[in-house]
Amino acid sequence: MSAVGGALSVAAIVLVLLLGGFLMMNQASLDVAGPLRDWLWRRDARRMQARNAFPASLTRSYWSRGEYERDSERLRSLGYVVASENQSTGYVELPDVEWRRGQQPPRRRIPSFHIIYERRTGDATV
Repeated sequence: MSAVGGALSVAAIVLVLLLGGFLMMNQASLDVAGPLRDWLWRRDARRMQARNAFPASLTRSYWSRGEYERDSERLRSLGYVVASENQSTGYVELPDVEWRRGQQPPRRRIPSFHIIYERRTGDATV
């Protein structure tokens, strides 16, 4: 085995151990889809701007405050303002079952921010 192959094997093992550690935690809040969502929202903004076609309203759900702030700034530059904002805890507790008694109730991660944007036609800086 070459030195490069050995280094890649060690890196793969470390990555698997780190991911396994995140998955074993009750919160398991590793967000691997965040960069993909950000890329899709940037692409949508570019397309709206290039086509000069803006929907009257947009509904978005964000998993983190940083994600919300980045996309909100992007939409603000296109003339959108927040019409409705709802914030949740980011988790819902699932029903406790008998075999989990005495442990922390199982939780499922959900988006933390639910936002409705409306377009103000005179505010665009396009």
